[in-house]
Amino acid sequence: MLEYQGDKFRLWLDSQFEKDKKKPISERFNMKKAIEMMGVSKTNMYQYFKSQNLKRETVKSITETFNVSESEIWGFDENEVPLKDKNEITPVSFDDYMMVEYVDLSASAGPLGGSNVDLLPDTKKRLVPKEFDTGDYLVVRVHGDSMVDGTDISIPGGAEILVKEYVLEKGEKLPIRGNLFVICSREGNVFKQIVEHNTEIGYLRCRSYNKKYSDYNIPLDDVFQIFIYRKIVGYRPSIPEI
Repeated sequence: MLEYQGDKFRLWLDSQFEKDKKKPISERFNMKKAIEMMGVSKTNMYQYFKSQNLKRETVKSITETFNVSESEIWGFDENEVPLKDKNEITPVSFDDYMMVEYVDLSASAGPLGGSNVDLLPDTKKRLVPKEFDTGDYLVVRVHGDSMVDGTDISIPGGAEILVKEYVLEKGEKLPIRGNLFVICSREGNVFKQIVEHNTEIGYLRCRSYNKKYSDYNIPLDDVFQIFIYRKIVGYRPSIPEI
């Protein structure tokens, strides 16, 4: 039986959002527009993403709404792929994926990464698509509500994001426009928007999406590492204590 996994639909949408990053903000294809095009609620859309096998009518709605084939999203064509035994396991092709270290920002301090991924337990690594240029990547789990402002650009606590280490050369400025960053410093590890990179005085001006948090500076001399945000690759909300 063919399976129309919601996660693959989410990954396809992310790839479409990425293609529009260079367009003016008002012209970009984003999650809010995708939800409006589908004619469903935000809650329903995120239920689709969590589904292990979307209903046939939902799949039809997706392909017709976005004028896309099933094979482009799910990697197969219903008329060409034979039905498989439900107990048959299809191995993942690692040519298009990479295994990276996973870190929870709420439980980390100091520099991130550097571990031998092959020696890490499954709970400390993630398999992610190879979609970007080569480099040192990590998946980190966002903590708290500082990057939540009630709009579709929010990145809630529990989101797992793919980041790439950015090695800053002397005198170079960070590409702060249109980017978010994980900053590792003596003050801790945070996920923020950088609104100013002052090379003369030597600091990074950090901002949260959530307006209840004030902007603040991190001295460059206190910074260990900087990672640039690439995309959301998963989501696991915090579970309250019983």
